[in-house]
Amino acid sequence: MGITGLLPFVKNACRKGNILELRGKSVAVDVSCLLHRGLTGCMDKIHMGEQTQSYVSYVEKYIKELLAVGCHVVMVFDGRPLPAKKNTNDERREIREKRKEHAELLLAKGLEREARDTFRMATSISADIVENTIRHFRTQKCVDIVVAPYEADAELAYLMQSKLVDAVITEDSDLIVFGCEKIYFKWQSATGECDVYEKCNLKRCFTGELGGEKFDFMKFRRICILAGCDYLPNGLPGVGLNTAAKFFSLTSITDLRTLLRKVPSYLKNSKLKVHVTDEFIKHFERAENTFKHQVVFDPRERCQKPLTPYPEIQSLAGIDIEASSSLESTSSSSQFSYAGVAATQRISIRLALGNPVGSFMFIVDPPRRSNTLQRIQYFVIYILIS
Repeated sequence: MGITGLLPFVKNACRKGNILELRGKSVAVDVSCLLHRGLTGCMDKIHMGEQTQSYVSYVEKYIKELLAVGCHVVMVFDGRPLPAKKNTNDERREIREKRKEHAELLLAKGLEREARDTFRMATSISADIVENTIRHFRTQKCVDIVVAPYEADAELAYLMQSKLVDAVITEDSDLIVFGCEKIYFKWQSATGECDVYEKCNLKRCFTGELGGEKFDFMKFRRICILAGCDYLPNGLPGVGLNTAAKFFSLTSITDLRTLLRKVPSYLKNSKLKVHVTDEFIKHFERAENTFKHQVVFDPRERCQKPLTPYPEIQSLAGIDIEASSSLESTSSSSQFSYAGVAATQRISIRLALGNPVGSFMFIVDPPRRSNTLQRIQYFVIYILIS
């Protein structure tokens, strides 16, 4: 999960902090990270048919600590599988299945301890686990639930970008590449200690043509993609973050096709030519667009939309002016479908609440928070089962 070596790479944009800094603030929590850690300790029981919800207790421990310092907590869950990540998800699923099969063989041989250890390595978050967790927290005061249309990363970035939350808590470094402003990593529950990343200090991680006032976030994102990310898993073979940064320090070209073709010559590595194909450039472009335009849920407008607006399509002769807005929206959505497709408003709300699309009526509760928490009022939606 995340981009290999990214946190050490951006260490100059990070500082030591404490969760107490978030006292009285609105905080978005990447629940999948907590669930993965909580499930590690009980996945063997789940696979072996034993009843347990200790993963809920694990998540609750952290949520209670935030509530204890007066935080308003927005718990963000992953939604549907993202088309752009299909190959990555398929590979991870295959690895988990192989581990489960191996564990079952060990269990059949009477090697229960070894089987339990192997089951733990096959940790996965099922729909039932998510449903149980949502059900547990749904009625808690100062806790709101949002299920992302696709990946929680993009939703967390959107909540921060829209100033609906003051900070994000996660273990996934991808949030940095989504442009998230303030992220709390490596939270130690016992002491509250953590690493705090601040986007405003990202320019300190570079020197020369990439640092200081010359810092360009678009270049930074492309450095990360070239080195390999979930949407372009292998990146450019043999090119890590430092080598990618070296390349981008040598050029001001912005057009991707022209830019990527220059990598072998600028890095003086002719062996890279075989990898910089039209197909590679196409996948690179899709990865960049997935970071920019992944579909998210907007709690204020109560609809799904791209994280950042789709680029305008070129005007075409003969297009009906009155229909052009609708045509542009449809064309853009289709063009970037690998980054998710927005559902209707009615379905968007139901999915965001973590409910199946069935016979539900949704009523928005009147604002009930004051001061710094008023802006988050749009999250509070009560469910009335018809």
